[in-house]
Amino acid sequence: MTLLLIGLLVLLPNTNGENICEASGQCLNSILLAGELRKNATECLKSCKEYNGCKWYSYQPQVELCELFANCNEISETDCPDCVTGEVDCDIFKCNVIGQCQVKLLKSLDIIVLENHVLHFARAIWLQMNWRHHLMTV
Repeated sequence: MTLLLIGLLVLLPNTNGENICEASGQCLNSILLAGELRKNATECLKSCKEYNGCKWYSYQPQVELCELFANCNEISETDCPDCVTGEVDCDIFKCNVIGQCQVKLLKSLDIIVLENHVLHFARAIWLQMNWRHHLMTV
């Protein structure tokens, strides 16, 4: 009985209720719903989110194959160490990761300066249009 419990913990290491995201390896001994060609693991995750019944995905980068699963009983690196596997509830974008999500929060002073630039630009256009109109009427 103890050996069986240890085996289950090795198959799916996540026991604290958090999603498994971008784990190394691929789903095995699971219900395969579909296989699709995708350019990367992010596109594969997007496909899983859009596919009815998909709960897990595995992405094989060597052949750009995205496998969509109803479940994932085992994640193994044996046959595909470069594969990426995750749950459908994983986030597509990850902030604080270069190239994923970069946001610059503007301070209120920055917003005021930006608004002033827009106002000055709009005023300059208005003056230019008025000046052209004035020249045409003289």
